[in-house]
Amino acid sequence: MPYKQREELSESELDAALQTCEREPIHIPGSIQPYGLLFAVRPEGRVIVQVSANVGVILGTVPPDVLGTSLDDLIGKAQVDYLLQVARDGELQPMRSTVVRLGERDFDAICHYSGPLLVVELEFRHQALLPDHAFHDEMRTFTIGIRAPRTLNELFDYVTASVRDITGFDRVMLYRFDDVWNGQVVSESRADHMPSYLGLHFPASDIPAQARALYMKSFIRQISDISYAPVALVPDINPETGAPLDMSLCMLRSVSPIHVQYLANMGVKASMSISVFQNGRFWGLIACHHNSPHHVPYTVRLVSEIMGHVFSAHLSSMSELADITAREQRKSILERISTALLGNHELSELIGRQHLDIMDALKADGLTIWRRDRCDSFGRMPPKAAIEQLVNWLDSHNPASVFKTRAVDRFFADKNDLREWKGGLLAAPINMGRGEYIIWRRDSQVEKVTWAGKPEKTVTETRAGHRLMPRSSFKVWKEEVQNDAVDWSLDDIEMVHAIIGILAQNARLNADRANAAKTEFLAHMSHELRTPLNAIIGIAAILDRQGNFNDKQKQLVSTLGISSDALLNIINNSLDLSKIEAGELTLETRATDIRRELGDVATMLTPRALEKHIALRTTIASDVPEYFLSDGVRLRQILVNLVGNAIKYTDTGQVNIAVDCLSDKGGAWLTLTIADTGIGMSEDQIARIFNPYAQADDTITRRFGGTGLGLTITKKLVELMSGDIKVVSTLGQGSTFEVRLPLISHIATAHPPKVSIPTPRPVKSSSIVMPNRRNILLVEDYEANVLVARTLLENLGYEIDIAKDGEAAVSAFARGSYDLILMDINLPRLDGYEATQAIRRIEADSLKVKTSGQGARIIGMTAHALGDAAQKCYDMGMDGYIAKPFSLDDFEQIVAKFIP
Repeated sequence: MPYKQREELSESELDAALQTCEREPIHIPGSIQPYGLLFAVRPEGRVIVQVSANVGVILGTVPPDVLGTSLDDLIGKAQVDYLLQVARDGELQPMRSTVVRLGERDFDAICHYSGPLLVVELEFRHQALLPDHAFHDEMRTFTIGIRAPRTLNELFDYVTASVRDITGFDRVMLYRFDDVWNGQVVSESRADHMPSYLGLHFPASDIPAQARALYMKSFIRQISDISYAPVALVPDINPETGAPLDMSLCMLRSVSPIHVQYLANMGVKASMSISVFQNGRFWGLIACHHNSPHHVPYTVRLVSEIMGHVFSAHLSSMSELADITAREQRKSILERISTALLGNHELSELIGRQHLDIMDALKADGLTIWRRDRCDSFGRMPPKAAIEQLVNWLDSHNPASVFKTRAVDRFFADKNDLREWKGGLLAAPINMGRGEYIIWRRDSQVEKVTWAGKPEKTVTETRAGHRLMPRSSFKVWKEEVQNDAVDWSLDDIEMVHAIIGILAQNARLNADRANAAKTEFLAHMSHELRTPLNAIIGIAAILDRQGNFNDKQKQLVSTLGISSDALLNIINNSLDLSKIEAGELTLETRATDIRRELGDVATMLTPRALEKHIALRTTIASDVPEYFLSDGVRLRQILVNLVGNAIKYTDTGQVNIAVDCLSDKGGAWLTLTIADTGIGMSEDQIARIFNPYAQADDTITRRFGGTGLGLTITKKLVELMSGDIKVVSTLGQGSTFEVRLPLISHIATAHPPKVSIPTPRPVKSSSIVMPNRRNILLVEDYEANVLVARTLLENLGYEIDIAKDGEAAVSAFARGSYDLILMDINLPRLDGYEATQAIRRIEADSLKVKTSGQGARIIGMTAHALGDAAQKCYDMGMDGYIAKPFSLDDFEQIVAKFIP
């Protein structure tokens, strides 16, 4: 029979040999070892359907005479009842056997189910090394003793010594698998005449996959004498199943000839193996060897198996304890990283300060933070070109989840820069869709491995093809192996998500700080701008009302008013955008009449359209409900922005507004379509039209004016309302904007009258006439606003007193009587809120107020635009509120409301 070394084989020959080895049906050998009998029994009627050929040695008959008979007739009905119960209970039974007598001999009867059949094995009962009564003593000694070791090596040595002591084997080894099923002897207890294998490695092919599968089903396995003659089963095909009997759980199952040869090459005559598990994973074996035939009785094997289970449990507990310790260490690392957030660091600065902790969290040797084109690396990392190639690959293949590999060079064999990258990597996105990643790297493991013989089997050519044969020498053979990096575990992945969460929290905190600072700045600037702007708008309106100017003067006054309105629009838009970005803008959802809202917008904007001689047309589909749930104020803002822009950028033609309903798989939608025949936009202009402070180009800004915020705010409002907006445009031909908003119909309990779109009317000057002069206290510290308000109020016929601060206002109220107090909020000494509360306290002590029940009317005036200023005015005891800057008409209306 010709033998070849593996390196002499072609790829196809080696592949055929490996497949032949993997396909060896070791679970259906069709024979048993000769130190017992086997019966396969049909449970119904207890009929024997298959039997080992050596049954005649005991019964003095031949197998055919036994087949078809009842097992009750051989060992008694009570014994069979017991065995059936034991087999049904399976793993719940601490002992799955009983002693039976057959012929002139006693047997240990062991049973289990194999498919539909009851398999009963009768093992010859030998003189026990362990008396039955000593069973519990041995187990008690072992379970107490296993608590003593403080290290893994001490634990391993205790187990091998204990198993050798109870079984009498010449050598007992603890054999541990690695991640790819290579094994290493990590502990050994042996007689002096037995060679040592301690520390040696064995290739995975020594215990192939199908053998490992059997070890995971049957936890103990014995070969009493490797030179045994197998005893066949009769018949070889089970008549009940039409297939060979599955003997995976059989104690007597015959052994692969290749394994027998393997043991012979080691100089071993008898062996026993006990399976070891750690947290459910097949961890290794307790491997027992003897240099002469050696049979371990079933009761001793049972104790040995239980010792294996106790060791597995203890190993799992130690592993869990190690995991708990590791988790605590990682928790401590996370706490240190999280604490660093309090320093208000930018991301790269945070990583720079904490990179050692972040590397240690994953036991990594290198770390990179990639943010767009910025690359910050720490530890052992490849060049930037390789990292950039990796990031490009991640963007196109794996942008939203964690990517990991323990062998970069193999995974990216086709990538020039990456295939030179040795070791493992783990990459995770910091911000989804922004091309920002955090990347960890682990070095490859380079170690000097001492093998028990050169880890290659020889191959023989048989009639069945090439077949792997066990190596004949176990002489020490050394090599340097460059393995993959340590694999990334589930704990590593959880740690990554935790770190990403911390980085995201840091980003949110920084964004919140930035938003808060921006909001505070804008609120302050808003107040500082609105206060003088109120005076400018008021003066322009007063001058416009006087009307005794020449044309040039009228133009100057008109320009002053238009410029003031434009400045106010810039301030309002900036504040709206800030509120949206800071998450401070809250929608007020209520029943909204789209026809009324559209009518109001048309009333407001038709004068602009008429000035340019363009048509403004509206169409509302008949199926649009009368009411739907929305924020009417923000809906009107969207319409004003879009329709106002359409009018602004259209010189001739028309602007059409259409309202429709549509349904798709996403639900029902209200669609607003605004189409114009204006200047249109190019594709490049459309791409940036929704960006803040962006317009189509600078020439448009110079020609038409505007801030470039209107469409940005419109888009953000639409998205806040769970809708979407899109635009179609052709340069020189016009634009069409379509807004879709969720359509949630609302049935009102009382319908207001339907409103047709009215014809807009020009604004008239004030028609308010005061029948009697009334006294008003004006509390205002800004001189220009005092001038405007005093002029307007005196023109209306009111008596005016002025207070420049809160204390002066309280003193004035205490001395006199006022029909109305106009109270600025931002005042020196006492602010408007404090002054109002002081006035209310004076009133509470006033007999006149107690008798009449009527206190002073106080109207708050403030340039603060962020927050709920109106509600705070009411909470502080005021009767009304007006925001600066205000129009003269609004000012007159609110004064008239409180002085009838």
